[in-house]
Amino acid sequence: MSFYTYWGPKFPIFCVTGNSQSSKFYTGSADGVYVWNTLDVEKVDIFSSNQDELPIIVNHFSHHNNEPIWDLKLHSMSPLLISAGADDSICLCNTSDEKSKDNLLFRYIKIDDGVKETPTSIDWLPSSV
Repeated sequence: MSFYTYWGPKFPIFCVTGNSQSSKFYTGSADGVYVWNTLDVEKVDIFSSNQDELPIIVNHFSHHNNEPIWDLKLHSMSPLLISAGADDSICLCNTSDEKSKDNLLFRYIKIDDGVKETPTSIDWLPSSV
């Protein structure tokens, strides 16, 4: 078994999501969403001096006003990513072009009796529910 440490963001990572249909995975941090390439660890030379040149981070975007992202989930069948942020919003993004920063499809903020409610966890419901 092999392991590889991914690094790059300057802020803590709070959540990770991905699925078996994609060679990418997504992390939510204090400054947005990072899109990462998965690496074939059998082909990476861990002693190489060019590790910094590997194209690991594909994209970075923030639809949560540069606030932390508490949770995010990649849809298992569609190119969709949903995230819950500390800015009191839930965002739905299109992941078909992983290099696009203009991928926001929908942003939702719930206000109940004048008070914003902050989502901290999010998930997709199976269609059989």
